[in-house]
Amino acid sequence: MNSAIASSLEARAESCNIPLDEFSDIVNSGDLPIIDVREHDEVKVVRVDAKKFVNIPVKQFEVTLRMDEEAFMSRYHIPKPKFTDQMVLICRSGRRSKIAIEIARAHNYSNVRHYDEGTNGWVKVYPHRTVSVPTAE
Repeated sequence: MNSAIASSLEARAESCNIPLDEFSDIVNSGDLPIIDVREHDEVKVVRVDAKKFVNIPVKQFEVTLRMDEEAFMSRYHIPKPKFTDQMVLICRSGRRSKIAIEIARAHNYSNVRHYDEGTNGWVKVYPHRTVSVPTAE
């Protein structure tokens, strides 16, 4: 890949990043759902303690975005985002949420962003603002 294209892709990815303080405000406000694109078993171990939270694994993300509004609401208990609504994503480290951003853009969602440090970064800064399932000893 030539350097101009690589730089353009990097700039595009950077524009989708949500700084930690802004992400924290979104988590606290409950105005927007935090969409975690990790697998269900990963979310059971630890997740962001958000007022609005939904888990849609990246492997299911494209199919989910094609659901009609009624099916989406029935499955996820939140309204399906409109094409221009802000969509906030997170994963473990930012890699899968970047993939989900591209999937959403391919389906005409224009306002999709993510916390690129992922759950790993969140847990380091806010370990007290997470939810985890205790493991049996």
